[in-house]
Amino acid sequence: ISQAEDLLQRAVAEATGLTKLKAETRLALLQTNKGEPMVTVAATLDRLLVEAEELDEPSLLAEVLANRGILAGWLGEYFEAAVMLRRSIEHAETAGNRNLIGLASRWLAVVLMWGPIPVPEALEECERVRRRLGDFGMGELLVFEGVLMAMQGDFEGGRAMAAQGRALTEQLGQSVVHAAASMPAAILEILSAEPEKAEALLREGRDELVRLGDRGFLSSADGLLAVVLCDQGRFDEAQPLVDEAKKLGAEDDISTQ
Repeated sequence: ISQAEDLLQRAVAEATGLTKLKAETRLALLQTNKGEPMVTVAATLDRLLVEAEELDEPSLLAEVLANRGILAGWLGEYFEAAVMLRRSIEHAETAGNRNLIGLASRWLAVVLMWGPIPVPEALEECERVRRRLGDFGMGELLVFEGVLMAMQGDFEGGRAMAAQGRALTEQLGQSVVHAAASMPAAILEILSAEPEKAEALLREGRDELVRLGDRGFLSSADGLLAVVLCDQGRFDEAQPLVDEAKKLGAEDDISTQ
């Protein structure tokens, strides 16, 4: 992460026009993983969105909207997040950028699971999104679809779909995504009253996040693992995880805090 940050800062300092805006966009989201207040990053992305709209370059617009939509989701602004992520997909399709279609689509699935959209409608939209996707982004989408299926009581079908999704992220070498996907997979097990299975998934994912040096997802994994331990009455084991989640998570990280 530090090497990526150094390179992006150099690009911001030395580049102009489209290249500079792309570097600023990527640097902004990266800084949230290092504890930068989300409202500060949101303000930066709002400014970049105005500049991107002036350039009217679809790939840049797709990237800024995707990052801003991701941030809105982290802030609990699920309706706004869905609007921005749908717009991002439209611009990414115009640009023919499969990576950005995948990025925005999988985060749209996150918003559909956490947000206020009724489950049947969310599943229908996931299916529409899936038709547009190649392998990139498909794995995580399948995991969130699995959770939505579990919300309707189809635990076995949901579990199979989530396992298929996580296997795909692993096959594609998406290490951070694979580790982070342990959280929705664990939520499925919580819904099915299987806290031990949820714990095993979260410990595996958490260990991988620590190994990879990721802090953005780690705070949420700590918090969710603490919940699962509390569900089993293991409060003393949960407390250090709660403390670490508070320390790692930004004050305005709604899901963690």
